Amino acid sequence: MVIRSRRASRAVQPAGGPGGDRPADPPVPEPTAVAAAAEEVPDEPSAPPAGYLANALAAVVPLVIGAGGLALSLAMGLGSVTAPGPGLWPAIVCAGLVAMSVVLLVGGRRFHDAEALTSGTLPVLLAVATLLALVLAMPYVGFELPTVLVAFVWLKVLGREGWLLSTVVAVVLTAVLWLLFVQLFDVPLPHLI
Repeated sequence: MVIRSRRASRAVQPAGGPGGDRPADPPVPEPTAVAAAAEEVPDEPSAPPAGYLANALAAVVPLVIGAGGLALSLAMGLGSVTAPGPGLWPAIVCAGLVAMSVVLLVGGRRFHDAEALTSGTLPVLLAVATLLALVLAMPYVGFELPTVLVAFVWLKVLGREGWLLSTVVAVVLTAVLWLLFVQLFDVPLPHLI
């Protein structure tokens, strides 16, 4: 039900008003349900800001990883523009990682929007640890078993999905990746099948 004030009803009248002696008032906008709901929702609590030490640590870790990856990429050979070597794209990515890390390390004192590490950071650390385990296990047991396990952990533990859904999606995802990379693209991944 829409209730109009006298002022809003006058705005509907033709210019000049009923008597034609004064201009009509501009229409008064009515508040929408979305605007009213937005005013009622309290702000979510945010994590405390990270200090310079946390920003420096966040810059040093990728800097070391990028520098190590750049050294390995150079050892594999860059090739040329017309005949790129196996280390060209990893070198480009690692150089970008090193550059961004240096920017964060130098400008870290001015960055105040980074959040401090809290208990909410634990899922991110678990995700990184499972990816690291995947990479380390792959040469020994192939990519199928670690991929199933990582997908299952991400779905069940991090995503809090059910047992059946986590199991089915992990197996189907691994099968799709196997068909895509091993069969279709013939990528030399260590695999069991």
